[in-house]
Formats: sequence, C-alpha cells, structure tokens
Amino acid sequence: MLLEYDQDVSRYIKSLREAGGIVNRSIVIAAAKGIVSHKNPVLLKEHGDPISISSSWAESFLRRIGYVKRKGTKAAHKLPENFLK
Repeated sequence: MLLEYDQDVSRYIKSLREAGGIVNRSIVIAAAKGIVSHKNPVLLKEHGDPISISSSWAESFLRRIGYVKRKGTKAAHKLPENFLK
C-alpha cells in the first residue's frame, strides 16, 4: 500500500536535497508519515492499519532512490585562516 506514495515521498526528498537540506532516515520517516497522513491517514499504524514506516523501510527507500550515506569532509572541520580578522 505504501508503494502508492513512494513517488510523492521521492519527489519531496529529492527537492529537499537539491535545496541543500539534510536527508537522513529520520527525515524520510517524517516526510513519508506526513505525506501518507495528508493523503490517507487511516493507512498508518497509529490509526489501526498495519502500515508502519520504520527506520529499515527508510533505509531501503534511500537505497531505492540511489542515495547513500555521506561522510563529512575534514575541510569542514577547519576554520579559515582569516576567520578571526
């Protein structure tokens, strides 16, 4: 049943990343719950249906749309030489 909303969630997540936003499992879970709640809230486990949007689902979703975990760069940890000027 959740597959019906994959495209909507995918569009939202891709636009979020293109805008420079952070995308992780928590964001995907929140986005999916928000989209499903808006379109058909009775589908969610909270409302009695067996559909549960879990961390493992979010990880699988990110793999399906081709996103992988990024490792932070060390350059971001250094302050520029002229930072205090």
